[in-house]
Amino acid sequence: MYYRYKSKKKDRRFLKIFLFCIAVAFVAYACYNFQSKLMFWRLSHNRILDQINQVSAITDPDKKIEKLRQLSVDIETYKKDNPSESDSYIYSSRIYYNLALALSGKSFTEIYLDDLLLNLSSEQKNFFIQAIKDMSKAIAFLDGEEVKPEDLFILGKSYFFSGYKGNSYIYSMLKNASTGIDLLSMDDIRFYSILCLSEGAVDEGLNLLDKKGGVED
Repeated sequence: MYYRYKSKKKDRRFLKIFLFCIAVAFVAYACYNFQSKLMFWRLSHNRILDQINQVSAITDPDKKIEKLRQLSVDIETYKKDNPSESDSYIYSSRIYYNLALALSGKSFTEIYLDDLLLNLSSEQKNFFIQAIKDMSKAIAFLDGEEVKPEDLFILGKSYFFSGYKGNSYIYSMLKNASTGIDLLSMDDIRFYSILCLSEGAVDEGLNLLDKKGGVED
């Protein structure tokens, strides 16, 4: 009787230890898996933002277009996996806008002065429209708050290039954003000054150009 009881007691202790080890292993696996996924998305978020910033430094037109096309593929995957994240659509809008512009090989100012607006390809216009859709969705997620001026200008210029909205609407939308002049490029200010001219606000446009140092240009 004693040996039979002792054997059962040992078996139970072994079973408890075995079950405890399984539980510890499961918790460790779950924590590792969750952390891996968290780090994966964090790295993806940083990688996309970093690559968007790197594109501006590429001077070779073909390489820039190739890089932006690859980024457009990456951002579509990112948007599917992060459908409710405003940054997904902001980054996407930036990519498509820059891709559309890169296909012409010119800045907004050059396109406007060379009278090339009517020569934009259907592919470029489609990219501008995609930039509009993505930025509009991002603004909706943010309830119109905390939208960077440069992102609003991407939306405004995409409207302008695609003919999606008229000058009056774009001017009204960008009027408050233009006060963040330090965050805007010379190209942005030139674009806005053209809108000012078209809406009869000549002094406003010239004052902004003067502050940015671009009246003579």
